[in-house]
Amino acid sequence: MHGKMDRVKDMTQKEHIAVHLVEGSVLHLPFAPESFDGVVMVSVLEHLHQPLQALKEIRRITKIGGRIVLGFPIKNPITDFLLKVSYHLLPSAKLEEEHVSSHADIIKAADSFFGPRTLKTFPSFLPLDYGGYCIYSLTKTTEWRPLIQSRNGF
Repeated sequence: MHGKMDRVKDMTQKEHIAVHLVEGSVLHLPFAPESFDGVVMVSVLEHLHQPLQALKEIRRITKIGGRIVLGFPIKNPITDFLLKVSYHLLPSAKLEEEHVSSHADIIKAADSFFGPRTLKTFPSFLPLDYGGYCIYSLTKTTEWRPLIQSRNGF
């Protein structure tokens, strides 16, 4: 988690969402293998220098037949411009330290060992590299690709 558990707890209570929150690192999740029927990870992977470790953890904690849904922004000149403008409003934020992995990096890492997947963009009428956001989804099967890591971490 991002160290703002109180805010997340307040939000879930306000929306009447029954949830058990656990603080931990996405790189070393505090759950047994195959603990969850599904995992949703939104706007996390782009903040990691090596998203492969987080993807390994997601794969590890998801049951066979479980759904995995990943959401992340698409890096292109339009989204880069919008991020730069928004970061001018947050003078203490460092853009270069925030979004360190591009959508291409994340897709390449996920495709390196996940099986068949669905890739959708928002807005849906734009091609992948010109969209604003990407949803990568799949069902965990027993036929996983081997975990292969190249020299650059993907």
